[in-house]
Amino acid sequence: ADPGIPGWAALEAGQRLGVPVVGFYHSDVLSLAGRCGGQVLREPTGRYLRAFYSRCDRVLAPSRYVLECLARLEIPNLGIQGLGVDCTAFHPQFSDPMALKARLRLAPETHLAVFVGRAAPEKNLPVLLQAFALLGARYHLLLVGPGMPKVSQANVTVRSRYVRGTALSRLLASADVFVHAGDCETFGLVVLEAMASGTPVVVSRRGALPELVSPEAGVVAAAPQARPMAEAVRALFEADHAAMRQRARCWVQTRWDWAIQMEQLRQTYEQLVDPRPATGRGDFESLPRHADGGAA
Repeated sequence: ADPGIPGWAALEAGQRLGVPVVGFYHSDVLSLAGRCGGQVLREPTGRYLRAFYSRCDRVLAPSRYVLECLARLEIPNLGIQGLGVDCTAFHPQFSDPMALKARLRLAPETHLAVFVGRAAPEKNLPVLLQAFALLGARYHLLLVGPGMPKVSQANVTVRSRYVRGTALSRLLASADVFVHAGDCETFGLVVLEAMASGTPVVVSRRGALPELVSPEAGVVAAAPQARPMAEAVRALFEADHAAMRQRARCWVQTRWDWAIQMEQLRQTYEQLVDPRPATGRGDFESLPRHADGGAA
């Protein structure tokens, strides 16, 4: 269940059927509300989230960062359930860095960094642009995703379009490094997909991204700012890059494969299927309701 209308319907169904209800909190609605409207929006959003999730028998967060956000709202019955990666779809076998650099008209020795995702404010794309301006011509940044900004920077290439399927697998596996300067990611699935592809990563020390990165598989920048990000990229290439590629793949394969994560989720469900009465959900009659009498 999520905190929208389907979530309230799930709570009602759980009450009527006498089965546990599990809530998921994947989008940082609270932080986004704060960005848009400050405390004016943040406080009522927090109350709404607490009203919804306190009625769930278990509330799963994708990361410790999110779990701590929910704990500050005094929401009970919290747990962590990460997402997973298809380690067959994202695999080093798709790697062809020379072909990618040739298409971009880059010299073979160029250090190619890739970011794939939405051009949303929280992704901090200006930070990446400034970081690569500091790094200079030996480093090149490829931005791929819908709504990317127009950029005239010499060592930046923009592809403003969706990439999926095998094309995405090839892109992630063929980059020298994947970079992400986001500061409020609740998980960061694309970071795991890059590492599963054998590509080390550079992320900022904010949000959930640092939780995903082993020191042997990437570098965590001190802050989501241009200079720390540039220093982290430089440090990655000063390390044993080939060994880091191998360790990145192993890190994801042994911890984040979908089979591992789904088994963890199955165990959570199994623990909840118990004859004892569910607690923490509250009385459904006290739930907010629409004017037509349906659950809000």
